[in-house]
Amino acid sequence: QERASAAEATAKDRARKLEEAQTSLKEGLQRTSRAEGEVSAKATEAREAAERAAQAETALQEARDLAEKHSAEIRTLQEEVSNKQANSEGQLQEREQVAQDLRKRLSDE
Repeated sequence: QERASAAEATAKDRARKLEEAQTSLKEGLQRTSRAEGEVSAKATEAREAAERAAQAETALQEARDLAEKHSAEIRTLQEEVSNKQANSEGQLQEREQVAQDLRKRLSDE
């Protein structure tokens, strides 16, 4: 009877320990699953952030290219204005010279 009671107690203790181990294993698996979900979410966030960074870099490069294009256009326009201004000044001087010549002729006559 004592042996049977001892064997039963040992069996119950082993069953309890087995149940505790199973519960611990289930909890560990649940934590692992949650951690995997969090890692997956963070990886997704990181990929999305990398995509946004790449898009921002592309937009920045496009803006730089556009700014350079506009700067070149502005330089071209400034040169045109400068050339036209120089031509206008030259024409003005020619006209002033013609006017002076006419005045001189008139005064000589």
